[in-house]
Amino acid sequence: MNHKLFMSALVGSHNYNLNTEISDKDYKVFVFPTFDDLYYKKEVGKAKATNELDFEVHDLRKLSHLLWKANINFIEPLFSQDIRYYVEDNNELVTFLKLNKDALVIMNLPYLYDACIGMSLN
Repeated sequence: MNHKLFMSALVGSHNYNLNTEISDKDYKVFVFPTFDDLYYKKEVGKAKATNELDFEVHDLRKLSHLLWKANINFIEPLFSQDIRYYVEDNNELVTFLKLNKDALVIMNLPYLYDACIGMSLN
């Protein structure tokens, strides 16, 4: 996969300090689409799991939709203990995410409520 990284964030038990000796590290990774992705209207999506590391790779174009849907799994990376941005320090999107993460969580309270209830019932 020849995609430029936008960000990676530690999620799951290691992020909450609830990991055990057998816990693997889980990461959410967002990448920029390539020209071919844009031209052929393909979205990047990949998951890989090993005994030590699990990661999901997502197309950066999906981030706004995932945040709007108040998907807890995609809100968590904004608050990760280990979040890394792979772009210039003055990147506008990075600045926006850092400054507005609290507002992004509550921008769609009905969806957030439904997502939280759904997760708790699951």
